[in-house]
Amino acid sequence: MKDIIASEAAWYVWLGLILAVIYVILGPWAITRFATRQRSGRMAGASRLGAVGLCMIAVGVASLSLLPGAEDSNRAFSLSPLTNVLVTGISAPSADELTVEEASNAAVPLTDVKLETAPQTEKRNVVLIHLESVRDRSTTPYNPDLATTLFLDELSKQSLLVERAYTTTPHTSKALTSLNCGIYPDPATDIHEAEPGGVPVKCLPELLKERGYDTVMFQSATETFENRPQLAENFGYEEFVGLKEMSKKGFERAGYLGYEDDILLEPSRDWLSSHGDRPFMASYIGITPHHEYLAPTRYGRKNLDEDDVMNRYLNAVRYDDF
Repeated sequence: MKDIIASEAAWYVWLGLILAVIYVILGPWAITRFATRQRSGRMAGASRLGAVGLCMIAVGVASLSLLPGAEDSNRAFSLSPLTNVLVTGISAPSADELTVEEASNAAVPLTDVKLETAPQTEKRNVVLIHLESVRDRSTTPYNPDLATTLFLDELSKQSLLVERAYTTTPHTSKALTSLNCGIYPDPATDIHEAEPGGVPVKCLPELLKERGYDTVMFQSATETFENRPQLAENFGYEEFVGLKEMSKKGFERAGYLGYEDDILLEPSRDWLSSHGDRPFMASYIGITPHHEYLAPTRYGRKNLDEDDVMNRYLNAVRYDDF
């Protein structure tokens, strides 16, 4: 996990972590030495013994964080994200062990999986709309006091709403792999999934394509970013429609990656019209709420936060709701 953590953490986070580790190791000793320097004999011995006792109590309390809490009242002692990573790394089987275990338990090799049609099967269209860099508490369904995604809120009241969801890895190409293929991505920061043959299983687009579906991925970012066309091909999408195939006239840049997400609409209409009534799977990957949070002005802006950067981010989330 170190590469993933390193890619997300700024230098001052690492400095703070190093200082914290130094304090945890040397802090109690240094404080005890300072507190007892002017004492002697029994008083100094008792102070040292007390310090050891307090240290043991602290260790005991901290160890409670290793136990996942089953009730809300125990949430304070539930696994913290950092503890979860450490415990998982220590207790989880290695990649080789996991591969052997999965291979031995799989009734059908993952590369041979296919969808079967049942008598009650109804071929419905499948659409994945990926809201780049959007967290739950920045949307109205999860934060009713924040008027950023009123349409999404309306839709959630007629739909299934996942109350607690987590990404496998906080990185777009990695998360796309899990969403399209149902597997964990490679934990390395390099996008191995976008290399030829980089996905070891049949993904949903390919499985649906075998059942007569047309499949397409639309993206408002530049195609060269993380070799997204090859990633789409590895997932099994028949077509990839990227920025170079879209007219940029009348659209604002949404950052260094590409243009505002409305640029996807016309190519999408053209593609859907040309494919008639055939069942399809379409994936839409926008970038508007991505850093550097330019927040296009097409739908106006609202004062959603006093901080300028946060306000631009929330307005970019509001833009995607349109």
